[in-house]
Amino acid sequence: MNHTKENPEGIDEKIQLLQNKLYTKLDYDKMTAYGRVYKLKKGEKTFPAFFKEGDDYKDVLLDDSKNCQFFFFENSRTRYESPLNITDVKIIFLLNLKNLKPDIPHRADEECKIEIQEILNRIKFFKIKSIDKGQRALSDFITDFQDMQPYHAISFNGTLRYQINC
Repeated sequence: MNHTKENPEGIDEKIQLLQNKLYTKLDYDKMTAYGRVYKLKKGEKTFPAFFKEGDDYKDVLLDDSKNCQFFFFENSRTRYESPLNITDVKIIFLLNLKNLKPDIPHRADEECKIEIQEILNRIKFFKIKSIDKGQRALSDFITDFQDMQPYHAISFNGTLRYQINC
């Protein structure tokens, strides 16, 4: 399922374009895509949460019924270089490698990384600066996630450029 916003603006408009491109091009079985998420705290843990409506948020950490989940986490600072806004954004993927690549006998983390990276490299308004794997991909959150077969976390960290049309 691809969770999109109706009439997104600003950074959400560009994130949704990127989200739709990834969702369509990857075409993974049992995939869920979310746009921009927020950091919420529960006890000692912090976790990524997608805003639904009203005051309702959905925790988007690993759902073992999905083979792929991805979401966007925005840096809290946006640089302005007229006429562009430039924001650091992480695109975080939580993958079930065994279900996504059942014909590959080894841990298929690199195969998935390459597929995603090839799509992102074609997006002109997003530039990858670094890639984090495992626990480091979720370093903005305090979670119990374990990056062990069949599960894998990977983040593509980069800059997203967008313009506000006034």
